[in-house]
Amino acid sequence: PADRQVDGVVDMVLDATKGHQEPLTADRLRMLDRRLKDVFAIEGKPYDQVLLRVGKSLGYGELMRIIDVCTHQKMADGTVVNKISFVELTEK
Repeated sequence: PADRQVDGVVDMVLDATKGHQEPLTADRLRMLDRRLKDVFAIEGKPYDQVLLRVGKSLGYGELMRIIDVCTHQKMADGTVVNKISFVELTEK
């Protein structure tokens, strides 16, 4: 997934039609977990939530697996990240 951090939000784009057509393997979930851990471990940064922008082609089961990874994240101070939301990715 592509991601960016703005205004305290880790914004991730999840779209199987944009070069992410491979199956959601355990390795890819571990990569996502490591990326989120890296972002939330940054001291002094106010990232406290994840926004998933989800493409129509991403299956519900895959989305739930991604959300599960997000629910296990902690901020640098050890507080659990409990703000996880998702919106449908708009067509351009």
